Amino acid sequence: DWPKAVIRGRRAVSLAPDDVEANLVLGHALLSMGNLDEARALFSTLTESRPKSADAWASLSAVSLAGGDLKAASDLLEHALELEPHRADYWTELGRLLERQNRLGDAAEAYDKAIVHDPQRKLLNGRVLNLALRSARIEVGKRALRRLVGVTEKERRIILLLADLLMRNQRYEAAYQELTKYVEAEPDNPHANLLLAQSLLHLGRTKEAILPLGRIRPEHEEWAAAQRLKGHAL
Repeated sequence: DWPKAVIRGRRAVSLAPDDVEANLVLGHALLSMGNLDEARALFSTLTESRPKSADAWASLSAVSLAGGDLKAASDLLEHALELEPHRADYWTELGRLLERQNRLGDAAEAYDKAIVHDPQRKLLNGRVLNLALRSARIEVGKRALRRLVGVTEKERRIILLLADLLMRNQRYEAAYQELTKYVEAEPDNPHANLLLAQSLLHLGRTKEAILPLGRIRPEHEEWAAAQRLKGHAL
């Protein structure tokens, strides 16, 4: 019942003009009725009188969103998060706004921070991983994968999982970079060498792919696949 909410909100503000909660209630009731100009004016006044109120800035962001200005909405919400960086709900909404602007890497970062501040939002993990892979935000992707498969930061096998997913998403250069570091530490790992060779082949670096394939021995289960790739490379 938005009209009644507006009436009650106006009454509350008249009784306590400086009350933040009263102004927020009235502003959101006006916003829900489509009175964007009045809502914007009210929230703008509130941000001037209460510049450290994250809710005021987030409410002004909601008005910009309702008016179709996604950039202004995300900028205002980022300012709210500067004031209250622990707000998982704000990070989640910021992720949505950034995703709608096709800023996929930034959206992945925002969703990731939402999970950090509220681990119960674990359903966002899949979204984080998907966006991180599409935008090649490698560290964000690693964190999402660790949460999904339940491994610690010290377990390096996460790199192989990430590299495999990067390859599936045609992020061959990013996969190559991760696998190169992995093989430097574990030069005899057959799966890592096979993935490294595959990434090199996709990058058109055919001659370089022969070296990691040569490290895969007949006793490894990757041997047959390695021989096929080696034949192709030759």
